[in-house]
Amino acid sequence: MSEATGQPRSRRDLEVLLALGEGRELTRRERARARRRGLLEVRDPWLEQQRGVVAALRSGGPAPAPGLAARVGGEPRPTPHAWTTRRALVPTAALAACTAAVALVVALASQGGGDGRLLAARVADVWQQPQVHARPPVDASDHARLRYRFAGVAFPNYHDAEGWHPGGTRTDTIDGRATATVFYVIGRRRAAYTVVRGTGLALPANAERVRAGRLHVVRFRDGDRWVIVFERNGSTCVLTAAAPREREWLLQLADWPV
Repeated sequence: MSEATGQPRSRRDLEVLLALGEGRELTRRERARARRRGLLEVRDPWLEQQRGVVAALRSGGPAPAPGLAARVGGEPRPTPHAWTTRRALVPTAALAACTAAVALVVALASQGGGDGRLLAARVADVWQQPQVHARPPVDASDHARLRYRFAGVAFPNYHDAEGWHPGGTRTDTIDGRATATVFYVIGRRRAAYTVVRGTGLALPANAERVRAGRLHVVRFRDGDRWVIVFERNGSTCVLTAAAPREREWLLQLADWPV
């Protein structure tokens, strides 16, 4: 299955998340991936546990209880980084770190965001997926719409002077949420209009509220794409197209009367 169909995060995603948990500075490529995949916004108790383990290892471990040193022979508490020379302590600490890391991988593979919500950026990944079904026909009763609805939302029969028009469609299940997408195309350029059943998608920290004609929408840039998110009839619409070129054009697609 593709990632858009609900496949767990890739190994590269998990490596970046573990690097964040360890407090390691990301490379340029890792940081770009973290922004593009919404990894910087992940908030998960296992990630915090990993950070706590790393912090404990770097500080020489937790402080002993009062009087413990005297009962075991007066040995003082190791100074920071002294654990590297105390080989007897390393296996236990390393096991704790590995256990936390494995738990983090399992937890993140089973959910979309750190709080269990589906990431809007995950839905936007459909933008690069191939169309599966042919272009829907126009709604005979309203030529502004296509004869294609999903989760209470009608898709627009968008056309403009530049030549944009509806293309094919596809359906997916992303992290357990059903979606339907219509692609809009002109030459090699394309946009994805995805409807997600339900609301409450997780948004990145750089998301901003803007106006698209009659609508108030949320917009954010995610790597080489712009993403617009808004709710309609109890579902969520996620519109995606290339950045920086389609920044304003996506607002027109969002405002199309349907």
